[in-house]
Amino acid sequence: MIICISGMPCSGKDEFSKVLAAKGFKVLRMRDIIKEMMDDAGVSIDRESMRTFSTSLRKKYGDDIVARLMAKRIKAARMSKGIAICGIRGEPEVLALKKLLDDSFLSVWMETRADIRFKRMMKRKRKDDPMDLKGFRKRESIEKGWGIENVRKHADVIISNEGSLADLRKSALLLISRLNANA
Repeated sequence: MIICISGMPCSGKDEFSKVLAAKGFKVLRMRDIIKEMMDDAGVSIDRESMRTFSTSLRKKYGDDIVARLMAKRIKAARMSKGIAICGIRGEPEVLALKKLLDDSFLSVWMETRADIRFKRMMKRKRKDDPMDLKGFRKRESIEKGWGIENVRKHADVIISNEGSLADLRKSALLLISRLNANA
């Protein structure tokens, strides 16, 4: 089983992934492929350079390039246990993964209001996160420009994540339980 976790920034993708990891899933992040490519090219890595590099990759090789590289990595490793892919940024990526990874693919969209996500971002204080509402809105605009909102319409499951961390963990465990029951 391959579960793709998508959503806007601070919607709970990483926390959801942690629950899956605790249940034996291997967690792969789309951004790690980009970081590895940047490292190989000798490009310093920060949020702005990642955006620039990612945009350049997409223009040169197509909007689904990172998804195609991820699918290739999964197939080459012949991973048979559960896999969680975190960080789809656009519709071409989710469509490519669904096509390349066959029936074992489940798309999960994390649904969270912007005001809640902004508060979470201010609380987590990652060094590459914007530190004010203006920066948050700019980041939202960039993500939307890549078509992240169109990923939602391809979701097999939508998880509302507007409650506590414990609520999110319960939702993740419930999904895993349902998947195991249907396996």
